[in-house]
Parts: sequence; structure tokens; C-alpha cells
Amino acid sequence: MKQLRDKSAIVARWLALALLLPPLVLGTPAAPGAVRQVQPVRAADSLELPRVRSAPPEHPATATWQALPDGGLNGIVYALAAAGNDLYVGGFFTATADGTVKDLNGIALLSGSDGQWHALPNRGLNGGVTALAVIGSDVYAGGVFTATVQDPLSHPLSYIARLTGGASGAWHPLADDGLNWDVRALAAHGSDLYVGGFFDQSASGAVKDLNAVARYGNDGMWHALPNKGLFNFFVLHCCFVDAFAFTGNNLVVGGIFTSTDDFAVQNMGGLAMLSNGSTWSALPNQGLGLDMPFAHYVRSLAYAGSDLYAAGTFTRTTDHTVPNLNGVARLSGSDNMWHALPNNGFLNGNFGAAYALAPRGSDLYVGGSFTQTANGLGPNVNGITALSGGAWQTLPNGGIRSDFGIGVQATAFVSDTLYVAGFFTETAGGAVKNLGNIAALGVPPLVSYPLYLPLVTR
Repeated sequence: MKQLRDKSAIVARWLALALLLPPLVLGTPAAPGAVRQVQPVRAADSLELPRVRSAPPEHPATATWQALPDGGLNGIVYALAAAGNDLYVGGFFTATADGTVKDLNGIALLSGSDGQWHALPNRGLNGGVTALAVIGSDVYAGGVFTATVQDPLSHPLSYIARLTGGASGAWHPLADDGLNWDVRALAAHGSDLYVGGFFDQSASGAVKDLNAVARYGNDGMWHALPNKGLFNFFVLHCCFVDAFAFTGNNLVVGGIFTSTDDFAVQNMGGLAMLSNGSTWSALPNQGLGLDMPFAHYVRSLAYAGSDLYAAGTFTRTTDHTVPNLNGVARLSGSDNMWHALPNNGFLNGNFGAAYALAPRGSDLYVGGSFTQTANGLGPNVNGITALSGGAWQTLPNGGIRSDFGIGVQATAFVSDTLYVAGFFTETAGGAVKNLGNIAALGVPPLVSYPLYLPLVTR
């Protein structure tokens, strides 16, 4: 089995990289010539408690998408991470769209203090950044790089690196020189960093059995997860992790895999839960549609209360019992069952078309390459929408026009501003141009509505 995996590893790696652009490799439509998200009742003698929820979903009539300084960035953006009022941006770019700010190779800082783009130390990284995470004041970047562009460090930054001190700080390698292949997902949990991707050991080979998922502890060491990580039994044995979500000490993992690497836990279908760091289990209905062909996979995960939301290219559960989950689905925390979202989600061709999730209060913002809902009854939800009050909401300017079927790949909130990023240059109606693959939208603030409970006296 190991020999079979080794023979197909190189081809599988490039397929994994290609799946960062799902519409291009999955045969979904591209542009001609292209290469291819009850009023409270006051009771007498009541006790008032605060209840935080989203403001009403309607955006002000004057709200509009805003271009960022210097016309945005000159290449596709895959990752966003907020650090206080700052926004770190990762992708495959080298400068701002207008060329004013250079040396933004793979990663850039949008400062919350001056609102401008800033290059990071050593002129950035020598490859693309596809994942970002923040722990304290440190920023972790993962992707397809191996070193800084200028003055490479004495140790490699193999596919993952730590930045301290922001734009005036320094890059640091992780233990064992990093990992041996691409990093696609990062998630902080306390002082630990969880890493997902297409690797199977540390770069030096000292730590093995890190198949597609690993933990980097606050002890500065790599740790294998139970059962030697994850494995995909389908074509080319292409196994990787693209998404994480935590609920308490339980971690949900999404991507392309079917079992643990030792085959002890099977029927995972691109989704699995690691309980208390010790026990893997499959999610209901064998996950979300990860069967032949295996390209229907999970790209993003997020918890909203006790409910788990998943986004990706899937259309149903793997066991075929729950249909109409096109690109986005909800696993209820109350009944532990999958539920379709309004209008049967989103499609781009024959595949689900949602790639990014951002919960905010009682609303869920969803980004992707869609132009309408799957049943065709929800128009003007181009690239980004919000699920609010049980319905998809049209955002200002009709949303974001998706270039080459790629659309919105990442979302993040900094205070009351929603940032969306991916591959696009203007809003759906063309009213706001020069977006340069990243745009900002002011959203209604989170407000506290009073909750009135009867006052019980004895």
C-alpha cells in the first residue's frame, strides 16, 4: 500500500494544488476564451438581560463595496486573518494592483492604523500563501513556499513559517524545518496550532505519521494525531485537509479523505471529528459527498452556536440520503442531522460553489463562485451573500463578479468591516471597479437587544 502511495504522490500533489482552483479543474463554466454568506415583549416586573445578535439584515441604501488602497493586489488571494485592527492577506501576488507597493510576495499587511499596504520582512516569501492563523502577536503562514525572497534564513521555511513583530519584525522557521509538502489550512486553539495540507512528515523526516494533519504544540514540536492522521482511498491516494473548526476541545476537519491512515476509522467522506485530541469519528451520513469522482469536497467549516456549517463543492451526503446540499450544509447541534439551507444552496455547473464561511452574530456570510441559488429563485447573490432571518440576503451592488469562475475564496471581519478576497476586479453590476481581488464592506454592527424574563418572587 505504501509503495502504491509513493508512486502516485507527485501526480497527487499537483492535483491537490490544482484543487485550490476548483472551478478550473472541475469543468465548471468559465468566461469565453478563458483557459481555464420578533420584537421583544416587555413583561411587567421583568428582569432584563442582554442578548447579543445581529442588527437587522438590511444594509443601508448608501452601503457599497469599497476598493482598498492602490487598487488592491495583483494576484489571487486565498487567505485572510485579522490581528486586532490589522489584516494579513495571503495568496499568489507580488505587489499592489497599481504597482505602487512592491515586495508583497505571497503575503501582505493592511495596517489598521494607517489603512495602507505594507511589505513584510525579507520581501515576503518565495511562493504562495494559502493559509493564515494568529496566536497572540504571532502570525503563522502556510502554503507552497520554502524561504523568504531576500536573505533566506539559515533554516528552510518549508511550507510554513512564523512571523513576529509585524512589518518590522522577523520570520522564524518551525521545528524540523517545517513540513515536507504543502500547507492548506491553519487553526489556532489556545497556544497550539493545527495544520492541514498535503504532507505526511516534518521536512527533516524526524517526525512521521503526520498524514494530512498535525499539531504544532506550545513546546515548539510537531505532534502526530491519533491513528497516524488521515488517508484517502480514492484515485491517486490524494489526501489533504482544507478546513478546521473547533467546538470546545473537539476539532472538526474537512478536506479530501476517507479514513484514518491506519484504516481503523472509515466512512469519513471528507469530514471527521477529533474528540478531545484523542479519538477520531466519522460525521453522520459518511460525510459530504466524497465519492467517485472525489472532487466533491469540503473547503470551509464554521460553528454558529452548536450548529456546524460546511462549504465546498459537494452536492449531497456521501450515502446519498440527504440531497440538495449544494455547496453549503448545516449539521444541527440539536438532532445531529444534515439539513439543506434555503434555496438548496449554490451551484456552479454540476458542483457546489461555496468556499468561505464567516459567522457574525445570528448571520452567516458565505463566499464562493455562485451567481444565484441552486434552485434559481435567489438571484443577485453573486460571489457573496448572508444567511439572515432564514433567507439569503442580496448584498450591496449585487455582490462580487466572479472572474473565471473563481470568485470569493476567503472572508474575514475586522470590527464592523467585512473583507472578501479571491479573484475578481469589480462588483456584480460593475458599479465599483478596481477591486484588485480584495474588497471591503461596512456591515451592520452587532447590537444588544433586551431579553425580558418574568421575575419570579416567593
